[in-house]
Amino acid sequence: MTRFLGQGKSRDFNAIMRVTDRQGGDSNWYRHMEDFPNSGPESSLIHLASQGHHFNFGISEVRHPASILRKLDWAFGNQNLIRLCPQAKATFQARIESDHSPIHITLSPKPPYQRARFKFLNLWTDLDGYVETVRAAWGIETQGNPFSRLTTKLRTLKGHLSNFHKRNSSHISSRVAQAERKWKEAQDFLDQHPQDLEAGKRERDMAPR
Repeated sequence: MTRFLGQGKSRDFNAIMRVTDRQGGDSNWYRHMEDFPNSGPESSLIHLASQGHHFNFGISEVRHPASILRKLDWAFGNQNLIRLCPQAKATFQARIESDHSPIHITLSPKPPYQRARFKFLNLWTDLDGYVETVRAAWGIETQGNPFSRLTTKLRTLKGHLSNFHKRNSSHISSRVAQAERKWKEAQDFLDQHPQDLEAGKRERDMAPR
């Protein structure tokens, strides 16, 4: 749902702007669709530069015989934003948790690459060898004041758990990541070939149940 405030009115829309912003489903053109494209200029809003998926709403369920795709979500800015952040850009990503695409807005150039942060996986606690791994890491002798010894033990434990993950559970993470990657690839292809029925079927088959 898109909301604009302009000329003293509050307007709610759940609409496309152009005929080319839909594929499948209802093909009627309703009256509020005429108002929608005018609301941005009335509110002094400007489309941000964008990339990624054109269709940012989709239904990916086996019970639907054909894909239903829409461009319902937009990223706008006002003159002040464009002046302060001339490189502002919106990226419409593949759908994962919702039937709408996440919109990632960057206001400045991409920062330098940073290594991914360490993440603790709850499933480790149910695996054989977890307790022994923690005990081994925590039992290592350290020097310094109490805070220094604690941080050293935590860094050591992080290394032990990373190795434990590689030996025991990385295959689970890799399968999940591979399934997500294949679904994103199917969405990318469908976004570029929205009338391809086989592409629509493949995307629905890849969607999580």
